[in-house]
Order: sequence, then structure tokens, then C-alpha cells
Amino acid sequence: MKISTIIVSSLLAVSLGNAQTCSYTQKGSVDIGFTAFKTPLKVGVGGHFNEVGFSTNVQGANSLDALLVGATLHVNKKSVNTNNSGRDVTLTTSFFDVLNGDDISAKVLEIKEEVTKAGDVQRGIMTTRITLNDVTVKVPLRYHIEKGVMKGEGTIDLLDFKANNALESINKACFDLHKGKTWADVVVSFSMNIDTKCK
Repeated sequence: MKISTIIVSSLLAVSLGNAQTCSYTQKGSVDIGFTAFKTPLKVGVGGHFNEVGFSTNVQGANSLDALLVGATLHVNKKSVNTNNSGRDVTLTTSFFDVLNGDDISAKVLEIKEEVTKAGDVQRGIMTTRITLNDVTVKVPLRYHIEKGVMKGEGTIDLLDFKANNALESINKACFDLHKGKTWADVVVSFSMNIDTKCK
């Protein structure tokens, strides 16, 4: 046997011996947030939803893809919370009530993990299918996992969801406060606990 073959075989054996097997479990509730933008200077206004339902097809899996692909999310659009009760009422009556449908829903279609070095934060792209105003659009979300918490965010365009009427409605209701400008792009975000065990 050639020396080079022996070396390659030895390295492969060491690599396989050091390979980790990991299990992933999603625990607890999921937080869904957003940042909308107002005024010509594009000032952000953040908030989240108090009523969110999230379910996965499996309780635990050996990869994020196996755990989260197929997971579904349902958000009560009237449970908006921006830490300002007056603004919440305006958002509900002048925006969310104008949209079709009782809730906002999403489904995870794909997880693409980026190759990272040992010790780096785990990250990648989650492709989702979001339904808003009875219109469904694919939305990519960039995510990372650090200290057992998975966080991600992406940007949607309300015009892609044919939400022109709702956008015009909230702009009219807040015309002076927004100085005549409410933006169509909204940053959406999520946060959930992911328990990872490797051996």
C-alpha cells in the first residue's frame, strides 16, 4: 500500500471519529416582530404580535432542515403591540382591518446553512412562504443561532401583497405624524429557542 494512501485513510478515520452528531429541538414560544418606516427620513417604528401560533412536524431532529422545514406560523394580526396603545389602535383600525383575512401565516420551505468555522455562530438563509392580505409571497430570511437562540429577519414589500389600500389608509390616518410618507417596505423578524445537543 502506498504511503499516500495510508495517510489519506488515517486522516479520514480521524475525521470520522471526530464528527459530531447533533440533535435540535425547538422550545417555547416564537416571537414575531416588525419594523415599519415613516417620514421622508425613513424613521423606524418597531413592534411585535402578542398572539402567535407555531408548530413543527417533528419534536426533534438531527438537523435544522429536518426540524423546521414544513413548520407553520399563524399570527393574530389584531394582537399588534408597539408599546403605545393609541398607535396600536390606529394600526389595527387603519391598517390591519383593511387587509383581507383574519391572520398572517407563514410556512418554512427551506433551510440553507452556511459553512462556518468551528466556534463561529451558526447562520444561513431560511426561505419562507408568507401569506398576508390573502396573497402569498416567498420571503428569504437571514438567520443566526447564538447561545441557544435563533434569530432571523428579512424585508417584505407591502405592494407585493397587493396591500395598497391598507398602506394608503394608514398613511392617511397618520399623514401629519408621518409627514406625508409611509413606506411600503417592512422588516420582519423572528426569535425562538433552539436546543442543540451534540456528541
